[in-house]
Amino acid sequence: MWKHHPVCCNHRGRGNAEQMMAECSEVHMQSPVNCDTCEEDAAEHFCQTCHDKLCSRCKKIHNKSKATFDHEVVLLTSHALSLSNDTPPQQVCRSHAGFRANVCCSECEIPICEKCLLSEHNGHQVIGITDMFQTKMVKLEEKYSVIRSELPRYITKLHEVQERKTKVTENNDLAQKEIQSRMVIVKSKLDSQMMKLLEDMEENKKVVLVNLESQEGALEGHIKNMKRYINDYENKLPQEKTDFILFGNCALSSTMPEQFPNFAYPDLLKYESDAVDDAALKNLCGRLTVENVPRLKPIVKTLETIFIGNRYEGKTTSLAYQWQDDTFWLYSREKCFKIDRSANVLYTVNTNSKLYNKKPIAVTKKGKVIYRQDQCTLNEIDDYGLTYNYHASPGLAPLCLCARKDGGVIVGFLDVDLTDGGFFWLTEDGVVEKENRNIETWNKVYRGDIAGTRQPAYLAENVNGDICLSNKIVGVYTSDLQHRFSYKGLKSKGFLPYGICTNQYGHILITDGFSRGVHILSKDGDFLKLMNIPGLDGSCPIALTVDKNCSLCVGCSDGRIRVVEYLNV
Repeated sequence: MWKHHPVCCNHRGRGNAEQMMAECSEVHMQSPVNCDTCEEDAAEHFCQTCHDKLCSRCKKIHNKSKATFDHEVVLLTSHALSLSNDTPPQQVCRSHAGFRANVCCSECEIPICEKCLLSEHNGHQVIGITDMFQTKMVKLEEKYSVIRSELPRYITKLHEVQERKTKVTENNDLAQKEIQSRMVIVKSKLDSQMMKLLEDMEENKKVVLVNLESQEGALEGHIKNMKRYINDYENKLPQEKTDFILFGNCALSSTMPEQFPNFAYPDLLKYESDAVDDAALKNLCGRLTVENVPRLKPIVKTLETIFIGNRYEGKTTSLAYQWQDDTFWLYSREKCFKIDRSANVLYTVNTNSKLYNKKPIAVTKKGKVIYRQDQCTLNEIDDYGLTYNYHASPGLAPLCLCARKDGGVIVGFLDVDLTDGGFFWLTEDGVVEKENRNIETWNKVYRGDIAGTRQPAYLAENVNGDICLSNKIVGVYTSDLQHRFSYKGLKSKGFLPYGICTNQYGHILITDGFSRGVHILSKDGDFLKLMNIPGLDGSCPIALTVDKNCSLCVGCSDGRIRVVEYLNV
């Protein structure tokens, strides 16, 4: 960066600019400045060639040196310093030591010497160093002005980030206290339930023991009588026994105790525990949610219906939204269509995609329309309707696309020989950023169904970077394709997933050919709602996208796009 030297002369009159400049040129610097060479004595002179400030002793050395004897040295004044801002100091060539850079290469925009003109800069146009300096100075001043004007915005944003950091910490502390407080309540209720179960167990034990003790007493009485009878019989004298036999009542019923009692033992009490239900446990313990996420509307409202008609043979199987001009892109029967909300066709392009054409179209963050041109090639459509090659992958068939939140697209692909598959990430310029193959879900579900039944596959990226793949089931993966969770629909019903999309709140939305509705999940896989689309009349929702108003746009099998309000925003 260049230096702004202060103008230190004292203007005492109101003369014209030339007069004041003349006055300044005769006035030495009011504030002493150290010599640039010895850095000890006060500078009194200024070299206009190399811009060094010199004391009297160093000036003499400067004038006698072979390298600087021809430099122009003047008195050190504010005017001399101000003029130095308009002319660069003498430069030494950076490619050839010992040679002065006398001119600038206008193509490379750097100072060069005569040896440079004979080598790497041979044939280049040259301009004076001062001219190049002035040109770059103007650009630098413009940049400086922009930076100065933009700096407050960045400082304000920095303060917001710092305040947010503080708020995050405070919020974390508050949430931890709320969690701990909630767990105290939950633990108290669990302890209370445990005590009730233990008390019920103890009360049952008391009742059962009283019953058993009654039975025990009755049995002990019977046993005592029986033992006494046996004792009497065994210990009587012969005459007494004879008398007892002859004159006594020897009937068994008159001498035996009552019949053996028929006791019914009380049942033992058994404790049964069900498996821990995760959903019930979450409801009991609570969950962490993001603030300001709107609630799902209890009543879904259709805002508008866009009738496509027979142009797509009655189906809207692939749908993408372009927020820059509020239009839709559809892909059907090897054609790309752009339509407005009145169903006017604004653009059409033919492709040669052949098989697997369920979701090979996406609109990037910058508004590029990326679609599958042929079996192994992706093309883009610019703002003027011109098509360009976006990415070619010989041997790989792009099956489904989705826009990346950071720009570019994610592509689900299969090798054309159906032996392998995976995903690759493309930038806005069509450059492969990374590739991942051989994931379990791809090989077991996606590739198997595509190769066998050609089950449609749809792809979406969530706000947290998760990859959501809809096929026979819904699989959700981290950005490095580590499995997070799978969703197989509601347990009591069948599930036939088609289109999938996400919204700015992290909700995952999936169309279901079985229920003819839309399943809505949280970003962590919690089931939130099964949404029925009004007015389907037997048709099926297939493709999904979200417009700039956060409305859900549903492409249906009856050739209509239904725009649905489903959030309380």
